[in-house]
Amino acid sequence: MLLDTNVISEVTRPRPSAEVLAHLAALPPLQAHLSLVTIGEIESGIQRADPARAVKLRNWLEGQVLPRYAGRILALDEPVIRRWGELMSLPAVRAHNKVVVDALIAATASVHRLTVVTRNVADFSVFPIATYNPWEYHSGK
Repeated sequence: MLLDTNVISEVTRPRPSAEVLAHLAALPPLQAHLSLVTIGEIESGIQRADPARAVKLRNWLEGQVLPRYAGRILALDEPVIRRWGELMSLPAVRAHNKVVVDALIAATASVHRLTVVTRNVADFSVFPIATYNPWEYHSGK
C-alpha cells in the first residue's frame, strides 16, 4: 500500500477519522509505503504553517514519520519518472488541472505494484492503478 499524504497526515488532525486510524492500525507495517512526494508535501505544509504548528509538524515528521517508514519511502527514480511520463500522456490525465503530484504518486504505485490509499480516490481515477479510501473502512464491528 502506498499511503497518500492525506492519509498519513490524518493522525495530526485534532479529531482524526476513526476509520483511518483503524485502517492504519490493521495494516501490517511492512506493507505500508510512502512516496518521496508525500515527504515533500509534508515539508511544504511545515513551511506554510504558523511557527507553533510548524514545530509540531517538524517533530512529527522527523520523530515519527521518517523513522516509521525508513526503508519504505519510495524514490522518484528513473522507472517511476518514465512511468510518470507515460501517465501524463493519457488523454484523461491531460484533461485535469492538478495532476502532476498525483501522477507522480500514481507512477510510484504503478512501478512498485502498490495500491494508493487516499481520501481523494476520484483524483486518481484517471490512472490505471488500484486505490482504496480508508475513510470508508469498516472493521466489521
